[in-house]
Amino acid sequence: REIFRIAKRSAPCLIVFVPGYAYKKDPTTGADFAHQRRLMTEAGFKNVLIETDELATVDKNARIIASEILRLNEEHRRIILVSTSKGGTEVALAIGKLLPPERLEGVKAWISIGGLLRGTPSADQALQWPKSWLVRAAFFFTGHRGEVIEDLSTTKRREAFAQLEFPGDILTLQYVGAPLSGQIAEYVQGRYDDLKNLGPNDGLTLLADELVEGGIVITDIGLDHYYLDPDIDLKTFALASVVLDLLEGRDRQHRHSRPSTSP
Repeated sequence: REIFRIAKRSAPCLIVFVPGYAYKKDPTTGADFAHQRRLMTEAGFKNVLIETDELATVDKNARIIASEILRLNEEHRRIILVSTSKGGTEVALAIGKLLPPERLEGVKAWISIGGLLRGTPSADQALQWPKSWLVRAAFFFTGHRGEVIEDLSTTKRREAFAQLEFPGDILTLQYVGAPLSGQIAEYVQGRYDDLKNLGPNDGLTLLADELVEGGIVITDIGLDHYYLDPDIDLKTFALASVVLDLLEGRDRQHRHSRPSTSP
C-alpha cells in the first residue's frame, strides 16, 4: 500500500534509467535495471530505459543520452534520471557539458548509483605492463572493447569531471555502497584489496570519486559496487520516496519565495 502511495505521488514524473557497461552482454550484474524497472512498472511508476551502446566510449554514450533527454524533455516536464556505474559518467558529461541549462528544464533530479564519475583506479592498474597485455587479451576474447580501459582511467576522467558544471536546480543524489573490510564478497575481494591502500572503495572505485559537490549522499554500509542485497527492492522504493520528498520540498520553497503580486 505504501509503495502505491509513493507511485501516486510520482505521477507527474518520468523515471529515466541509464544503464552501465555491458548491460546486455552480462545482465547478471544488474546494470540493465531490468529488475528495478519491472518493480517500478508494476507499482505504477512511469519509466523508460535509454538504450546506450553498451560497449561504447563515455563520449559516444553521453551524446546518445543528451539526445534522448532533449526528446523526452519535449514530452515530460518532470524527469528523474537514474544511472549506475559507467552510466553515471555518461550522464554527468551529458548534463554537465553537452546540454546547456535551458535545455534541461525538465530534468529535476539525478540519482547516481555507484557512479564511476572520476573513473576507477582499476583501469589505471590495467593500463600498466604486463597487466595491460593480459587485460586487453581478455577483452578481445570476450568480445569487449579495450578502449574502455583508458576511457575510465582516473587520469582521464578526473580531468574531464573537473570541467563539468551542473545546473543548480537539478537535485543530485549519490547512492554509495560502502563495504567494510569484513564484508567483502569473494567476487570483488581482489579489486578491493588492490584499491584499499588508495582509500575507502566499493570494489571498483574510490568512494570519494563517486561524489558530486553539493549533492546529497546516501551511504549504504556493507554493500559493494554491485549492490546485491536481499532488501534492495524495499530500498529502491525508499530511495524513490526520499527523492520525491526532496523535490516536493523544493517546490514548496520555490512557491513561498515567489514575490507577491497583490497590491
